[in-house]
Amino acid sequence: MALHTLHRIERLSACGSVLCENDALILMDEALALLLNLNTDQVQALPCPVFALAEDLEVTGITSLPSWVAPMDYAAWVALTERHQQQVAWY
Repeated sequence: MALHTLHRIERLSACGSVLCENDALILMDEALALLLNLNTDQVQALPCPVFALAEDLEVTGITSLPSWVAPMDYAAWVALTERHQQQVAWY
């Protein structure tokens, strides 16, 4: 079980290739642009839950999310880190 933070769109393929259903993925920084892209099949096909920080969404002006992305606050992020033994940042 790993918690992955995806910061750059270019790293999606590499990140996605190692994800499993017990992992979780948080979209951050530039990777939030994936939510604005109409071709989101690659993200929707990921085997694990996908999250985005509510504060990051607010800063970027993203107001609506696809059904496959759950908004989360910092407390939820901390809870995810407690549940996952490993953390991997994709820059």
